[in-house]
Amino acid sequence: MSAKHEEFIFFQECLTSLNSAWSIIDALSSSEAHKAVASAAFRMALIEYAKPYKKSVGVLIKRHVLPLPSLSDKDRELHNEIIQ
Repeated sequence: MSAKHEEFIFFQECLTSLNSAWSIIDALSSSEAHKAVASAAFRMALIEYAKPYKKSVGVLIKRHVLPLPSLSDKDRELHNEIIQ
């Protein structure tokens, strides 16, 4: 495996996590889920969202982290709250 291949796999996993978070939130917004189930699903969505932005250690590249997109101050504050 090359460093480029490892980076590609990391970005694929980022897309998978972010899509999963979006899918969970979308499903919750259109469902009448029990409060406990909805709470657990929402927390899972937060975890899936945060994964790409936390340090991921690879074999060849020791620190993978998805760069933060350009966000408003309010959105950046929310992002930082979710990550922490």
